[in-house]
Amino acid sequence: MSEIICAYKLSKKYRDINALVDVSFTLKKGIWGIIGPNGAGKTTLLNLIWGIIHPSSGDLSVLDHDPKKDDLQLKVDIGVCFTSQKFPYGYVCKDYLTTVSKAYGVSFKSSIPLILSLLKKLELKSILEREINSLSSGMKQKLAIIQCLIGYPSLAVMDEPFANLDPLAKISVRELILEFYQNSGTSFLISSHSLEDLRNFCTGYLFINQGRLLWKGTHDEIPQNDLVEFYLEYVKKTL
Repeated sequence: MSEIICAYKLSKKYRDINALVDVSFTLKKGIWGIIGPNGAGKTTLLNLIWGIIHPSSGDLSVLDHDPKKDDLQLKVDIGVCFTSQKFPYGYVCKDYLTTVSKAYGVSFKSSIPLILSLLKKLELKSILEREINSLSSGMKQKLAIIQCLIGYPSLAVMDEPFANLDPLAKISVRELILEFYQNSGTSFLISSHSLEDLRNFCTGYLFINQGRLLWKGTHDEIPQNDLVEFYLEYVKKTL
């Protein structure tokens, strides 16, 4: 399977709001960035891919599955990191990660080496016995990233994963994503409204604005590898 996502004329409408309009694209394995301003339709697209919501029209295939069918295997094969993720109240980090591991069909004992490695790389080794609600926003964001990767997913869907992270933490997360892609074969779909967070980092990009796909291509297709200049010039031409 070389294609991880295939979308054809994908649309999503909320009453009189067109969140996505006739979006079509195909993505091969890699690290893909979805770039667009707030309200562009990035989160709607990610929610469709994971099957949280269903399209109003169009077709979507993710890892050769149809998300509309609530396929259990698809849920296991996809890791998810939501922006400003909500965690269950009163949970200790260790208990929460145990629950997530079981959801992916992995015992906590089996996942301990990976969890400890992720905690170390993201400088969170001391949090296992702490309640989640006692963590800072940045720590919670890192915990959401760890949760996303526990099951060695085929695809990791990340909505604004760099939010609330300091510059050094952003570097650590980028290094972790690259490591997972290169060593474990996990593909990534990462949304951001910050060009700097995804610059010189992704295999390719999708530019989205006002619910429409403006451009999709690889990093090598960007003139002089200048993502910021290319994005700004491209968006100006399509307004």
